[in-house]
Amino acid sequence: MKKVLLSLALTALLVPGVRAAEDKDPVKLPKSDLEFLPRAISCSVAETKYAELAEKRAEDKEVKEFARKLAADHQKCTQKLLDFAKDLKLAVVAGTESDQRATEKQLAKLSGRDFDVAYLREVISDHEKGIKVAQSRIKGEGKEELKGYLKKSVEEMEGHLKEARGLLARVEKSEK
Repeated sequence: MKKVLLSLALTALLVPGVRAAEDKDPVKLPKSDLEFLPRAISCSVAETKYAELAEKRAEDKEVKEFARKLAADHQKCTQKLLDFAKDLKLAVVAGTESDQRATEKQLAKLSGRDFDVAYLREVISDHEKGIKVAQSRIKGEGKEELKGYLKKSVEEMEGHLKEARGLLARVEKSEK
């Protein structure tokens, strides 16, 4: 019980999210699985929400299809991360942080090509940061099963990143 309460206290202090408020801010690397999991879950939930929004608001058909795939992938990821948290007896609420809610609110104000560009830029930024954080956890101490999952996740995130970059380049070249 003390371990769970300590984890919750640490989480409350340390959960500004994997995402930085601005791209200029350095990504804060978690030092333990207990610190990593709440942050990773929050980011995965946020990516799902952004993708669900993109399915409704994106103009480009390929961006909508990409968003559908991303939503499904991140729903699976969130569940797997929640399972790891449960194994560690870490109580986690699957929700988003204030900066992620603000991003979702900003995206919801956009539509069409403007939405597509903003959404893809957010996906790119989030996945670059996510890869960095996951790679740091793989190298750090922690549960080997989680590290194995993160190795697979990095490959998947790199695929998402590559696809998002390609879509962004195409969308940005299209007429305004």
